[in-house]
Amino acid sequence: RHRHAAGEDEKPCIFCSLRAVFLQYGFADDKIIPPDMLRKALDVAFKDEARFQLGEMDDAEECLVAILRYLHGEQVGVSDKLSDYEDVACSPPCIAHAAFSMQMCDIRECERCHATSDPIAEISFVYRTYA
Repeated sequence: RHRHAAGEDEKPCIFCSLRAVFLQYGFADDKIIPPDMLRKALDVAFKDEARFQLGEMDDAEECLVAILRYLHGEQVGVSDKLSDYEDVACSPPCIAHAAFSMQMCDIRECERCHATSDPIAEISFVYRTYA
């Protein structure tokens, strides 16, 4: 269950902002859902890192990963320090892991001799491909 820390009910919250966006998506008649509340919450949450600030451009993939990490941190109880959550397991899986997490095994191959690297196992929310 989502709860705000004492004295932080007025502070913009990523979780509450996402809930509002999805409620608007599901029930509003508007064709455009304003992201203002979520943008403000991201601005406040990442102000110390100077990321996702209002009026600034940021990478959409990085934003998605930051939101998913925040949701994970929210469930495991370390959302106040956004960088301290990654090594904390969630059981049962949080919404971010249940919907987006994937296990991958990356093996690289030399184009010249076709030798392969040792497999590298990774758990991630997204799989990045480069053109």
